[in-house]
Amino acid sequence: MPRADASPAAERLRRRSRLAALACRLVAIAIPLLVLASWILGAAPAAVLDRLGRPDAPATILVAIAALVSLAPAAALCLSLLAAGRCFAGFAAGDWFGPGQPRALATCGRWLLVSGVASLLAPTFVGLALTWDAPAGARALVLDVSSAALTACLFGALILALGGAWESARAIAAENEQFV
Repeated sequence: MPRADASPAAERLRRRSRLAALACRLVAIAIPLLVLASWILGAAPAAVLDRLGRPDAPATILVAIAALVSLAPAAALCLSLLAAGRCFAGFAAGDWFGPGQPRALATCGRWLLVSGVASLLAPTFVGLALTWDAPAGARALVLDVSSAALTACLFGALILALGGAWESARAIAAENEQFV
């Protein structure tokens, strides 16, 4: 249930939360579109093929598979952003301690963790897809461990834990309220 806090600080927090919720939604829409655009326009496949040292173009179906695989981390990140947007939307409504915010925060962390893991695995599968039909000796097994993916995993785990702790705190507060 939203709180009727009309203080200037609460109003600033509501306004910032509305902006953050909107930003989360807009970025969640933009990320997959930009990933797809980079594959459709040829920038992503050209960069990956150059890094793999493959001079010829792989079959179109393999490029499509690689593009879909590269979308996995972006899709998980979008789901994380949409969950964060739900949390911010609750704050924007003045519902500081509602049941939806801890769940949204935990969901945000879960999807961010999935995005980080997918970011660690995707380059391997993209490399395999793009060199599947390459001549013998030209196939590549790519292992790419990035600090961004590791950071996403760690922050995803942290946010997931905070959301779980917040849900537990709400349950304890509800139980204590029954005793009073």
